Parts: sequence; structure tokens; C-alpha cells
Amino acid sequence: MSFTNPKSVVRIEKTFENVLSFYRWHIKYLCTDKDAIRIEYEITPPVFIPDKDDVLMTLTSTWGHALDNLGNEYQSAGGAIGLSKTKNSTEGVISFVPLPDVEATSIQFFIEIKRGEKGPDSIEFSASLSETNL
Repeated sequence: MSFTNPKSVVRIEKTFENVLSFYRWHIKYLCTDKDAIRIEYEITPPVFIPDKDDVLMTLTSTWGHALDNLGNEYQSAGGAIGLSKTKNSTEGVISFVPLPDVEATSIQFFIEIKRGEKGPDSIEFSASLSETNL
């Protein structure tokens, strides 16, 4: 887990096979911090991230929205993606805003994934907002 100054962290451990017909997406954690709700994930096999000089390779993009148990809506607001230290997978984070209402107890995520001309494909999962408070 690589979050900086989290307010709360929830372990999700949900795996989706055959995303874009080839990838395994593993949703690891939900974290809230002072700015956003963040979802940490891992993709295997790794997604190639092109160097600046290799403009012909296409990137993988993720975006989405979420809905909590109170009916509040959240939109994706960017993220980060890169090759893992072991180079066996790609690690990423997608952020959602605004921060959750203090009365919300669960949230449903809908994430769209696209890689070049493939997709979009989608994954959907729920998480508790109150499992582990720091």
C-alpha cells in the first residue's frame, strides 16, 4: 500500500479476470485522504507504458463513477499508473471526488477501462467506507 497520509484504508481484494480479454485486474485497497477517495489496483500481465519517444504505443485509460448508500455520486478525477518494482505487473491508483459524506457506509464503483482500440470494458464492485479508520 502506497498512500500518503490516509484518513482511512479499506482492504478490498477483489479480482476481475479477462479484462479486455487478456488482463487480470486486482482491486487492492480503498483509501480516503484529505483530497479524494483512492482505489489502488494491480494489473497482470503488466501494461506497457511507452517512453516519451515511443508515441506509437497506446496507453490504458481508466475512468468511472461511484454511488454511495445515501445516493451521493462521485466522479473519477485522474490517477497514476506505472510498472511495479518487480516488473511483473502494473500498479495504479484511480481517484474519485468529492470525499464521502460522514454518514455514508458503503460505496459502489463502476470503472471503465480502455486500451488503444480495445474496450471499453467495465468492472463493478462495492466497498465499505468504515472498515479501518486511521
